[in-house]
Amino acid sequence: MIFLAPDNVLAHAALGYCRQAYEHTLALDPDMEDARRGLMALEVKKVARLYFY
Repeated sequence: MIFLAPDNVLAHAALGYCRQAYEHTLALDPDMEDARRGLMALEVKKVARLYFY
């Protein structure tokens, strides 16, 4: 029997998105939309930690 945990799948996806957006923010991309996404992704990462710790 295969058991799928959608919350964990979403958390993994959120962490992947967070890593990508955060790298763009660290690269000092002049596009403010990238900076906003980076800040939002940091918040997602804080929430996603609940699934792993």
